[in-house]
Parts: sequence; C-alpha cells; structure tokens
Amino acid sequence: MNTLRHLPVPISAALAMILALSACSSASSSGKSSSSETSQSNASVSTADNGSPSASPLTTTSSSASTSSPSPSATSKALTDDNKAGKPRPTSTYGESISEGATIHEDGSWDYTNSSGTLHVKADGTWNWEGNNGDKANLNADGSWENFEVHGNERSRVNPDGSWVQVRDSTERDLIKGAQGMEVKADGTWREVDSYGTYYGTADGKVYQERPGQEKHEVSKESTPTWTPTPPVLYAPGGVGGNSVIPLKPRTPLKAGEKAE
Repeated sequence: MNTLRHLPVPISAALAMILALSACSSASSSGKSSSSETSQSNASVSTADNGSPSASPLTTTSSSASTSSPSPSATSKALTDDNKAGKPRPTSTYGESISEGATIHEDGSWDYTNSSGTLHVKADGTWNWEGNNGDKANLNADGSWENFEVHGNERSRVNPDGSWVQVRDSTERDLIKGAQGMEVKADGTWREVDSYGTYYGTADGKVYQERPGQEKHEVSKESTPTWTPTPPVLYAPGGVGGNSVIPLKPRTPLKAGEKAE
C-alpha cells in the first residue's frame, strides 16, 4: 500500500491532497499605485523508486501566475482532450498497489480523503475538491474549472475558451458593479477593478484608466496586468494505483490581451 506523505493542509499554507491549489492573487499590474499579492506554499508530486506518488513541497511563490512557463498541469491556449471529458481516460501508471486513503470504484472513479478534505474523481476524469476549511475546486466536463479560496475570499472561474473572471471579497461570481477583481474575455478585452479605480483593455491593445472624480483616459500598455489564475496543480497525475483513472488537467487561462483560439 502506498502512502501519500506531506498530506494537505489548509490553502493558507498549502492546499493539497491529491491536488494542490494556488489561488489567484489580487496583484495589480506594474505601474499602478496599488498592488497586493498573496503568497502560497504549493506542492508537487515526485515519483518514488517504487513508482508510487510521494508529495514534496515546492518553493513558496506568489499565488498569481507569472509570465514564465505555464504549470506542468496546464496546457496551451487551445483546449485539448486532456482538459475535457469525452474520450475514455487512461488508468493509473502506478501498478496495482493503491495509495493509502484512496478508494477506487469498479468504473475507475475514485475518492481520496484525509484530515484536510476530500477529492472525488469521476470515471470521465472530472473532479471536485472540498476542503474542511471551506476551500473548493472543481474541473467540469466542458474543460472549465473553478475554485474558491476562503483565505482572501476569492472566487475564480476559467471557461473552456480560456476566458476567466476572479471576484474578491464578494459572494458574486461575476464582476458586477461594486465588485472588485478582474476578467479577461475571449476577444482579448479585459477589465480590472480595485479600490483605486478601474483599468480597461481593448481588443486592439489600448489601455484606459478610470478613477473616482476623473474621466477615463488612455495610459501606457505597460499597465496591462500579466497575472492569471494559477491552474490547480495535480498531486497525482498518474492516478492513485489500481484501475484509477487519471484526472483531467485544468486548461491555461488567457492573459490580458490574448485572444482565444
């Protein structure tokens, strides 16, 4: 029986389980008068000599995605069969030994539970995570994914085409009037709202700023935010042993100004 070590702790330290979530930051782009970033500890999976998954911590990073290479669990801008349901999922690469804490069902779906929460993976590779501290995440059949982080009160949703929205300190799921956060649309337009004002990006690459008491005016393109919601990082990309299916991988969100393929 395999044992998953360094098991999950609340997301404020390191959201893990079979997966670890890095929540989106509310970091403002360079050149703005305000910026805030939430640092999180993430976790990755290494493969032990016996082929079983064993968790090992990553370096603490900002919870927003940087401009560097995308996470291994992420893909290019295009949605692939590894991001959405529809084709039979391959099964575990870890042999017949089943990871401790995992329950595998006849159809290949499986559950994993520990002191931090529970992960449910369906036979089609879709999954949902529920943390005991209230954190939640899920990947849907159409390739969209969502997460909610209690620490920071942030809700993020990434659509199949890569467009996305993140809302902070609100029960709303969309960036309606009065809400703070950011959204990027499939046509490359974007909007970021914080307590200081609003930044807009047009499809042709122009950037505008609007603040209370001021008219909207064009600003430098360097004001374009570079962060995106960080895709959930799979802890066990090869499943948990036995006939367990390999979970689907979250697609990469579009960056501000990027157009969907």
